Amino acid sequence: AYYMWGWSEFKLENHDQALRAFVVVLDEYTQKAVAGYATRSSDELLQDTFRVMALSFSYTDGANSIAQLLDEIDERPYANRLFAELGDLYLKKKRFRDSAGVFDRFVKRYPDSPLAPTFHQRQIDAFTAGRFPEEVREQKRIFANNYAVDGGYWLSAAPDTRDFIRSKLQIYIDELARYHHSVAQKAKSKRDTAAADAPSEMQVAQHYREAAGWYREWIRSFPGATDLPEKYFLLGETEFEASDFAAAVAAYEMAAYGFVDRFAEVSESGAQSNQVTGPGSEALLAANDCATAAALDAGSESAEASDGEAECEPKAPFNQYNEAGYAALIAYDELILRAPEPVVPAAEAASSS
Repeated sequence: AYYMWGWSEFKLENHDQALRAFVVVLDEYTQKAVAGYATRSSDELLQDTFRVMALSFSYTDGANSIAQLLDEIDERPYANRLFAELGDLYLKKKRFRDSAGVFDRFVKRYPDSPLAPTFHQRQIDAFTAGRFPEEVREQKRIFANNYAVDGGYWLSAAPDTRDFIRSKLQIYIDELARYHHSVAQKAKSKRDTAAADAPSEMQVAQHYREAAGWYREWIRSFPGATDLPEKYFLLGETEFEASDFAAAVAAYEMAAYGFVDRFAEVSESGAQSNQVTGPGSEALLAANDCATAAALDAGSESAEASDGEAECEPKAPFNQYNEAGYAALIAYDELILRAPEPVVPAAEAASSS
């Protein structure tokens, strides 16, 4: 009866009355499901109820209408379905910003929910589908900060939620690091051309430090990853270009000598090493992922080389002995060149003269 009443009010465009009738339907279904009395026909009625409610929300004030309804009737266990159905409806209609806004509203209303990371990821997917690269990058940055390994949310999350977060962080942090690394390279190249609008040396260094921060976060988050030597090398490259030579030496030395056993296993397997040319070349960045920065610009979560990038070689094992060890020596040289002159006591200086 309430289902038919809701439909009648919906057709008359009395959306407030329709929504309240449908709430009764959902409450009754929830009670039956808990008691184990849900049937296939009731499942179909449930799905149709969510669909019509999403239409009503879209005809009124969208996610604000959901929040207002829940404020009036108190929270319900199916609140996530209300937001999900409306977000999906907007997505089907190619209202990408509206869809992302609905998922964002859920995350902000229920920041501690086990579903918050999933809804945040769906927000990113909506921006990706709409080709909004700046919004995609910003939301990936927020995701990485909100759900950081060993952060507040992470520490209270269930194992399956952590697994989901980890799978996304491994992608998002890497993309952010490589994107900012690419931006830094372009800024440095522009400065080298002495163009009128070229960035300052300090601005270029800041771009490299931004990339370095994301490489460090990736290393911190995935200490058991198989490609840690490569990440340490890329960290060293960004810190070298930012003139943070002491930090660059430490990163290069970790890449060269911190994973000797792992490198030995790769060598024994007969894998071909990927040769790069030391500090400043950043060839490893290009060799390992030719299209990541371009894909992130387009809002894509996974990178695929375009037709114009057919020459891009597949990722190959990194020879950290040769490349990172050599890079560490060059970084040491830079440290020595910039070391302050020793202070000679006046008496000693006079006696030597």
